[in-house]
Amino acid sequence: MSYKYPPDSDLRRLLRFEPNSGAIWLGERRMLLTHTLGLTALRRDLVSSVGIEHTRRLLTRMGYASGVSDAEYAKKNAPECIFSRLLHGWSATSYA
Repeated sequence: MSYKYPPDSDLRRLLRFEPNSGAIWLGERRMLLTHTLGLTALRRDLVSSVGIEHTRRLLTRMGYASGVSDAEYAKKNAPECIFSRLLHGWSATSYA
C-alpha cells in the first residue's frame, strides 16, 4: 500500500499569522502556539492535583479531539491525500 503525501508547502500555504491580533490560522481554523515547558508544567500540576489516571484521560481526550478535528479538516481539504498525518505531525505534542 502506497500513501500519497502532499508536499509540506501545501500546509505552509494554509498557515497565516496575524500580528495585530496575535491570531494564528491554519486554513479557517485558529491554532495555538505554546511552549512545551508550559504544557509540561500543566501535566505535572494535573498529576499532582487529580492523579495520573485522570490526567491521562484528560490529555487523551484533548489529543483525540485534536485528531478528529485534523481528520475532518483533511477530509474536507485534501480527501485524496494522507493530509492528516502531516497536519498531526505539525500540531502534535508529545509528553515524555
